[in-house]
Amino acid sequence: MLAPRHWHDGEQVDVFLGILSFVKMHKFSSAYSPESLNWPSLGIMAYGISQSIEFLHDLDYSVRRVEETLAAMPAGYPSQILVLVTHEGLLYRKYGKLRANGDQKWEDRNIDYLSGYQQAWNSPESPPGVRIRAAQNLAGILLILRKYEELNALLDDAIRLLPSISLHHLNPQVQQYILGEFTGLATLAASTALEVLEDPKRALELLEQGRAVIARQRLAIRTALAAFKLQKPGKSEKPKCFNTFHGPPNGTLCSESPAGGNDKATQRQRIYQYFGAVNGGFKIPGFETFLLRIPANEFQAAASGGPVVVINVSHFRCDALLIRTDSIRLLPLPNLDYKVMRRMVDLFKTACVLINPFYYQNEILRVLEWLWDAVTSPILNELGFREPPREGSEWPRVWWIPTGLLGALPIHAAGRYKSTLSETVIDRVISSYSLSVNMLLCTQRQTTSYSRLPGEACVVSMMTTPGCSPLPTVGEEIEAIEALLPSPQVGPIRPLRNPRKTEVIKGLKTCDIFHFAGHGVLNPVDPTKSCLLLNDWEENPLTVGSIMNLNLGGNTPFLAYLSACSTGAGPAECLQDESINLMTAFQLAGVRHAVGSLWNLFKKYPAIAAFQFYTALRNGKPIDDNAVALAVHATARHIREITRSPDDSTHGAGDPLAWASYIHIGPYVVCF
Repeated sequence: MLAPRHWHDGEQVDVFLGILSFVKMHKFSSAYSPESLNWPSLGIMAYGISQSIEFLHDLDYSVRRVEETLAAMPAGYPSQILVLVTHEGLLYRKYGKLRANGDQKWEDRNIDYLSGYQQAWNSPESPPGVRIRAAQNLAGILLILRKYEELNALLDDAIRLLPSISLHHLNPQVQQYILGEFTGLATLAASTALEVLEDPKRALELLEQGRAVIARQRLAIRTALAAFKLQKPGKSEKPKCFNTFHGPPNGTLCSESPAGGNDKATQRQRIYQYFGAVNGGFKIPGFETFLLRIPANEFQAAASGGPVVVINVSHFRCDALLIRTDSIRLLPLPNLDYKVMRRMVDLFKTACVLINPFYYQNEILRVLEWLWDAVTSPILNELGFREPPREGSEWPRVWWIPTGLLGALPIHAAGRYKSTLSETVIDRVISSYSLSVNMLLCTQRQTTSYSRLPGEACVVSMMTTPGCSPLPTVGEEIEAIEALLPSPQVGPIRPLRNPRKTEVIKGLKTCDIFHFAGHGVLNPVDPTKSCLLLNDWEENPLTVGSIMNLNLGGNTPFLAYLSACSTGAGPAECLQDESINLMTAFQLAGVRHAVGSLWNLFKKYPAIAAFQFYTALRNGKPIDDNAVALAVHATARHIREITRSPDDSTHGAGDPLAWASYIHIGPYVVCF
């Protein structure tokens, strides 16, 4: 009982009480045999110690308790490795504090830890998550000791193991907890590969395999299901064993038994066997290596619509990987310092919620200038985009894939707005974002078979929301949309005023364009609980988690325009490698393009933005993948223009909070 309570509430006292109970039970009660104890829960609770203890005397106490636990556990039991990793971690933290107090034998003690972590890493019978945790701790020591070649080999193997952590049978909170433990592993692996091998292709392979794990596994399963339907067109229902992957029940981190039996693991294995999956890959034409490491050369096809820029940030080093159809190049970013970046992210987030407009604008411009100098200016110059496009010529387009904390900043808005030389991203290129290169690549593989006909527009308006302040500008926004639609490019409007969740889901199953105007709520701790507020949101919210699990009955909407606060907010601190938010949730549900906001929307601008966006979208040309990005770009430039003032000392920035919030993600294809 103490184990699940600690798992749910994080109470440190439950960890101590639980481990003391287990140790006393083993020592003093002959009624219990070691085999009868719940060693998996003990392993979890022991691991919890290493995450919650801060003071040196508590660390000493915890080390002794965990050592007693190790002595009591049956030899060879899988949870023993988890407790071993915990033991080494506690010692590592203990001597780290001693080092801070002047201990001169720090480096020698680091060498002592290597054997324990190496033993845990080299235990193939242990759960993958435990082994990767051991590798992560071992990597920290190797980095301190500057053993970069060993570090590179270790992280390469650890990233290969990461996709083998199956998340489908776990609830969203546990999924996030597990992956949050490994945040930064892929970016460190990529940085190490660049330092040792100077190989941008290997770094890109590591990033693609080690990031967006939840999205990739979801996409893989849905791809397999789609292939199943294509191969057996007469069978419309999914196999019964597939139910494990939709509406997953609650799960636990470790579900082991001495006999190795695990019902969920058995179901999972049957699914992989059913679709011919071997070691994470599918025996389906075109998808044989879907979950495996994809050769970097294949990623070049993702840049057919324009360069793709992956920006890798870590404490070790920061670089840009520039992907074009004929090359993948490395561009070191020496002026992008990780500590400075963290300060800039904090400064930007603070400025976004301040009331004093003069202060916030100056601070935001400071961040945008730093972002230009450190990141985007060298990248655009290297790509050859050194000035604005000529009048009447086609705008170039760039896809940005930031990693880590950099995803919290508006790369598309970087620039020196006090300059008269058009030293801004928005004046040189059209910007789009993507979750990963692989997502773009999947779209490219299927784009030849994609064609779009005008379809229904489902327009959801929430002028009044239970428990929230009214939004009178929503009425203006809907009037603007209804004045422009339907059009030759967009079919009839299906208005939903103050709807309930079931009505919205029904609309998503038939619409081509989905527009939401109302309140959005960001949950920075658990992104899957961020939601769009509908009429019944208090008892049945439309959350990120529920959107990702939607079955749209084969419908693949072309666009989701989310006119609500923070629908595209940057990654949570503990989930920097997953980028889970409302925009990406709609794309994982099957929506091809998503338009949303990085932060709170202000004043009258949502109505203006919607009018400008749909005006640009229905410009007489067929709506294709480029049209959405171009419409977002034109909208941002228009709002920047109207927020300028004659005496604007910023020489053209206008109000960055008004126009820089809007972003585009896509295109993105999810098979059904």
